[in-house]
Amino acid sequence: MAHSDLVLLQTAKQWLTEGHKPLLVTVVQTAGSAPRPVGALMLISPMGLLYGSVSGGCVEQDLVERCAHGEWNNLAQAQLLSYGGTKEAARRFQLPCGSELKLLIEPLTAEQIDYLEPTLLLGKRVKRSIDLETHTIQVQPTDLAEYNHWDECCFTRVWGSAWTALLIGANDLAKAVAQIGLMLDYEIVVCDPRAEYASQWSMPNTQLINLMPDDAVLSLKERLNCSCILALTHDPKLDDMALMEALHTDAFYVGALGSQVASTRRRERLKQMDLSDEALAKLHAPIGLPLRSKTPAEIALAIWAHITQLRRCYS
Repeated sequence: MAHSDLVLLQTAKQWLTEGHKPLLVTVVQTAGSAPRPVGALMLISPMGLLYGSVSGGCVEQDLVERCAHGEWNNLAQAQLLSYGGTKEAARRFQLPCGSELKLLIEPLTAEQIDYLEPTLLLGKRVKRSIDLETHTIQVQPTDLAEYNHWDECCFTRVWGSAWTALLIGANDLAKAVAQIGLMLDYEIVVCDPRAEYASQWSMPNTQLINLMPDDAVLSLKERLNCSCILALTHDPKLDDMALMEALHTDAFYVGALGSQVASTRRRERLKQMDLSDEALAKLHAPIGLPLRSKTPAEIALAIWAHITQLRRCYS
């Protein structure tokens, strides 16, 4: 899947080919109840093109109007913008009372895009820092999943596909899990060595790999600390094979489909395969939050609700 950062870069690249000047707007600081988090990105052009968002809509409208009046036609260096901070300003931009947004607006050049895009296409991440005092930009590789830091003069953000979900099993449940995962901006990797299942997998923007489950876990390599591994086949031979490897890694979420009884039996099998109590404690089985889910979509919702809950604690 094309991660949202990559899509934004490719959108900016397309604008440049069409003769439009892309300006990158980034949320660098929030106060109060902010509509969008720190690190949220948006593209805008003097011609009124818009991609992404940094608020609930009124800030975007103001930015478009300021662009239309030519305020940033010749913008050469990053500039800090503030919205809200007072009751009157918050009311004007329909921000929650007491809220404040600080935005960074900067020109996004072809050189910057050409530097970032190839790295992101490889599924790697970079840490990009922009300094308002020296007007310099630094980009370096990183293993961090998510990172945003603002110190009043320099803003640092991680660009790239932060989170990966490895699904063991290419079945109907996996399709529902993949659909929600894509909306949550996960890179979705699906593994199923069974030809009859793999041949029927047709989910766009996902990667199907023809590996045994344990090898599929190992294929994530340095991404494992930013990955969740979900065993969804209902076939103990395949699910247990993935879990035996996954529970020895630093994957932030490892889960397996099954009832309470089936999960107890699974733990007993894995313990007989020399997995320690510490390793087994990492297993979420039954997988997901206990929502009494029945359909694939409901089960997928329960899975992603639990992953999101733990990920927010993790990050």
